[in-house]
Amino acid sequence: AIPSAIPSAIPSAIPRDCIIIGSGLAGLSIALEMATKTNRQVTVISRDTESTIASYAAAGMLAPQSERLPKGPLLDLCLSSRSSYSSFVSSLESLTSLSVGYRSNGGFIAPAFSGDSVSNFSPPKESGSAQWLDSIQVRELEPRLSKDVVGGWWFGDDASVDARLLTEALKKACEER
Repeated sequence: AIPSAIPSAIPSAIPRDCIIIGSGLAGLSIALEMATKTNRQVTVISRDTESTIASYAAAGMLAPQSERLPKGPLLDLCLSSRSSYSSFVSSLESLTSLSVGYRSNGGFIAPAFSGDSVSNFSPPKESGSAQWLDSIQVRELEPRLSKDVVGGWWFGDDASVDARLLTEALKKACEER
């Protein structure tokens, strides 16, 4: 089992081939991969049980297009990550029998205001499907948008995951390893 939180004084009886510092999404994902794909004994050290708060707030969007990243290595990495997420989620849900709230059946809207960076943005063709919606079309999808919105980009390939459910599933998977 991979402890998800260790007190500040680590008992010497805990095997430690590999120590991961941090029990957020990154730390737990790395710990699970290490425990699953190697013969290592993995220990996760966390300052406290509240360390996952950042994961709850900052994770969930699998939306490199919505971020309007320019063509280049970062966009390539984010697109690759988005395309592999489905298999990661399937493996984790199968391992834990928990849903992580993964949604890939519709994307994100990046609303645009007159003259802002979104209205002047042109998505790289290799980043996936993108469609410009006028002000009427964008409000059909998001009725509560500001009246000042002139349109927006619809990125149908972007996806999302429930960060809280994902964190809990990773914790469970790690604890069962």
